[in-house]
Order: sequence, then C-alpha cells, then structure tokens
Amino acid sequence: MKVAVLGGGEFVLPLLDALHASHHDLVGVVARPDMKAGRGRRHIASPAAAWAAAHDVKVFKPSRVSDPEFEAQFKSLGAEVAFVADFGEILRPRVFSWTTYGFFGVHPSLLPRWRGAAPVPWAILSGDRKTGVVVFKVGAGVDTGAMAGCVETEIRDRETAAELEQRLARLGAELALGIVDSLECGTLRLSPQGTEVASKARRLRKEDGRLDWAEEALALDRRVRGLLPWPCAWFTARGTQIKVLEAWPVGDQEGKSGHFLGLQRGDDGPEGLVVGCGKGCLLLVKLQSPGKKPLCARDWLNGFRLEDGELLE
Repeated sequence: MKVAVLGGGEFVLPLLDALHASHHDLVGVVARPDMKAGRGRRHIASPAAAWAAAHDVKVFKPSRVSDPEFEAQFKSLGAEVAFVADFGEILRPRVFSWTTYGFFGVHPSLLPRWRGAAPVPWAILSGDRKTGVVVFKVGAGVDTGAMAGCVETEIRDRETAAELEQRLARLGAELALGIVDSLECGTLRLSPQGTEVASKARRLRKEDGRLDWAEEALALDRRVRGLLPWPCAWFTARGTQIKVLEAWPVGDQEGKSGHFLGLQRGDDGPEGLVVGCGKGCLLLVKLQSPGKKPLCARDWLNGFRLEDGELLE
C-alpha cells in the first residue's frame, strides 16, 4: 500500500522506520518548514525532514498543507493512506479526500484523555498511572475521530516525558503498521472514542516550569520529569533562574517551604540539594545555571554556594 506521513519531531521517526522496513511503499514525507536556530540563525530541518533526506524519500515542506498550490504536489504521490504524527498543524476538511482511505492520527494518549499539543507532559504532571497510543481517523475536530486502534501502557515511576514519548512512539509505530495491513486486507474496523470527559493538553509555556515550593514534593517531582526536555522545571536563586534536570521526592522529611536545607543523599536516590516543600522535601540532583553545562548537585553547589536556610523562589 502507498503511504504518506505528515510529521515533524522525533515522535514520528519510529513510524518512518517501520514503514520503510515494511513491504508497504512510503511514497513521501510532509514535514514542517525548516526553522532558524543557533547563534548563526541557520536553517535547521525538522527530524522528519532530515530522516527523509537520509533515506532518499521524497519530502515536502509546505507553509500550510491546505494551501491550494500544495494539493497537486501531494496528490502526485498517489498515497492511499496518510498518517499524521507530531505535525503541529490542524488539517482542514478539504484535505481528507486526498487519499483513498483518509488520514489517520497517531496520538500519544488514551483519547479522549489529553487531546491537544502536549499529551505526554500533562499525563505525567497530572499523576496519571497509565497512558497509551491511539490511532484515529482524522476529522474536523481536534483529536476527536473514531479510533482504529489503541495500546495501553503503565507510566513508570521515574520516567521522564522524553523517555515516555520514546516508548509511545515505538508502540505507535507498531500499531500504525498493523492498521495499514488491516486496510490492505479490508478488515479495519473503527470504534468511537470513550464517553468520558475529554482533557485538554494545551501547549506548554515557559512559566509552566516554575517550581512552587508550597506544593508537595511528589507534585514537584512530576513537574521536573514531565517538563523534560522543554521547558524544564526551574526556580530562582539570587535573581538567577536555575533549571532542575533531575530530582527525587523525599516524603519522610519536612522543612520550611522553599528553603535550602543542605546537601544529602536520599535513601533510594542519589546525592542532591534538599529543599523544603508544602509536604515533604525535594532532592535536586542535577542543575543547570544560565549559559552553563548541567552539573551534579555537589558541583553546582561548589560554584553557587547557597547558604543553609537560604530561600529559593
């Protein structure tokens, strides 16, 4: 079967690998336009576009898929089905007729749980114990279409958003490949999404990373894990914004919220800076000052030299 993929970030790469290695024909990749990045403001291709170039697969980078001038280019691929994964554009209904079987979204949540742009971080931030991947028929609504398949998985205790997204990407690739096989055999059946109230996974903002020391340590630990690799959890010390790249909750220890309580090693975790929280304490294990490389807690403290009892904001 001839398959096209619309994708941008690293989440789509396992799907591209799976289709490329299968007996199906990956006829083209539609990627986001190149972005300017770095000090030289060079144009950097998205992971999907870079993958296509490396594997000699035709790639397109339209400003918008729905632009009339792109329609002929896409139809020239002769795609029978298209998958959309980590693409970042809401497709207009006129696009859905461009393939024989339509467009299918690969979404890393158990729809209707966490519809929207950032389902993986919000699942961790909210303390969900399970998540998964759904492949659904793309329609007029945002992540509302009938489901073609679903895979559930537990969220591991120390898993970061980046690690969880990698796992879900692999599960989604296997699921999507099976759906192409079912389409080819004529056995695919769609089912409506669940009736529970949908959750909105809005796009993350830099301010979402601020650590509110009045919260309990378990919630702050989820914020550290859930906001990697962006925007990262952070606090302010002496007017400087410090990123926290790894932390552990210390539930059996108490201290004044936001105050630095010293350097110690946790019972089940590594060495870190102890900070009091609304309930329990948080052990800050890996930190990064602006313009500096990430450091373990002891090395960071040797440079910053916090005083015992100092208030962090």
